[in-house]
Amino acid sequence: MDSFNSSVLRGWKLETTYDNTGKRYHQRTSGDECWRSEKEIGHGTFGDVWQERCVSGPAPNTTRAVKHLHKRQSKSFEMSRELDALVTFSDSQATEYKQHFVQFLGWFDDVNYFYIAMELIEYGDLQQFITTPLPEPEAVSIVAQVAQALQYMHRASFVHRDIKPLNILVSHLGPNWHVKIADFGIAKSTEGTALGTRLIGSLGYMAPELYDDSQQYTAAVDVWALGAVAFCLRTGNPPFRTVKHLMDYSRDHRVGFPARPLRTSSSFCMNFVLGTMAELPERRFTIEHVLAHDWLAEQPGAPEGGDVWNNLTTGENTLGLSPSNTWSNTYGSTESQHSRPLSSATPITELDEELELELEFAPREELIPEIERLTVMDSPQREDSELIIRQERVKEEDIDPKGSLLNLKLTSTSHPI
Repeated sequence: MDSFNSSVLRGWKLETTYDNTGKRYHQRTSGDECWRSEKEIGHGTFGDVWQERCVSGPAPNTTRAVKHLHKRQSKSFEMSRELDALVTFSDSQATEYKQHFVQFLGWFDDVNYFYIAMELIEYGDLQQFITTPLPEPEAVSIVAQVAQALQYMHRASFVHRDIKPLNILVSHLGPNWHVKIADFGIAKSTEGTALGTRLIGSLGYMAPELYDDSQQYTAAVDVWALGAVAFCLRTGNPPFRTVKHLMDYSRDHRVGFPARPLRTSSSFCMNFVLGTMAELPERRFTIEHVLAHDWLAEQPGAPEGGDVWNNLTTGENTLGLSPSNTWSNTYGSTESQHSRPLSSATPITELDEELELELEFAPREELIPEIERLTVMDSPQREDSELIIRQERVKEEDIDPKGSLLNLKLTSTSHPI
C-alpha cells in the first residue's frame, strides 16, 4: 500500500519477525521485544483490533492496541488520512499532543495484513459512562480537554469530522477526568484541499451542512459536534435525534433549538451549547471562542488557562471501577460501531411523537430568565474583534396555538475595535 511507503511512515516501521506460536518479535536498539495477542477488542469491515502484551524485552507487561488491516480490502486513500493524522499528533517533539491524542506506536506487516500499533487507553470510551447526566463541573472538564485537542488539530490544518463520546477515550475516571481523542479514520488535512465529502460522521453529532450538497464545509463541523457532546454530557442524549428535526432547525427560523433538557444547567452552559450549535457555520463559535467561553472558566475547578490536562488535579475516581480495557469497537469501522447496544448516549434514528413534542415545546414560564437576557462577550485577550451573542426573546408570532414553542435562535455580529 502506497500509504506505508512514504518516507515519513518508513521511519515508524517496526522491524518484525514471527515464530510458529503467533508471537511477534520487534528488533529495537534498546533490545528485542516479544508481543503476544491477548484478546480481540474491536471488529470492523476491513480488520480487527487486538489487545497485545509485551512478554519479554525492555518493557515487560506493557500493553497496546493493534489494528489488523487486510491488504486486499483496505482502501489506500482512507488509510492515508488516518496515518497522516496519527503521525502528526504522535510527534514526540510536541509533548502537548501526548496528553490529548491516542498515540501511534508504529506499524508492521506480513503477507496478508498491515498492523497499526497504538496506545491502549485503560478505561475505554466515554460513551459507556454517560448512563446519567454528568455533574456540570465534570462536563466542563471533559469538554475543555476535547476543545483543546480540536484547537491543536485545527491549527495543524486537520478536521476530525467524527467527534462523539465513542471516539473520546478515558484514561482517568471522574471526577478528575482525563480524556483523549481517538479514531482518525475520517479525519482530513485541509492543506491544499477543500472539505466536500457529505454524509460523513455519526448521526446525532453531524452538523447540518454535512447534509447539504450545495456548499463546502469547514472546521465548524467539529465545533458543532463538540456542542452536541456537551449537550449529551449534561442530558444523556445528543440534542437532535432525527435528521428531520435537525434540518428543520437549520432551515426554518420558526423551529427553535431543543434546549429544554438543559433547564437544570447553568446559563453559561446553555449559551455555550447555543453558540457551538448555531444553525449556520459562520455564526458558530470558532474553537478559540470555545476555549475563551465563560462556561469553561466559571465552573469551580475549571482550568484558568494553558494546557487543560496540566491544570487538573489528581485524585481517586468516584465510580469504583477498575481498568477494563473496554475499547469495544472504538478502533473498528463505522459498521461495527453501529452494532453496539444502544445506551443513553447512542443516537437513535426514530423518535416517538411524545418525546419529540417534549423536546420542541415548553411552557413559557419554564424558560430560564437569564437566557432571554444573556449576553456573552468575547475574551479581552482577543484585540481584533468582539463576538457578541445575544438571545432573542421569544416572539408572540412564534408561539404555536397548541403550546409555547421554545424558539432559541442566535444572532452574531462582529464589531472591529
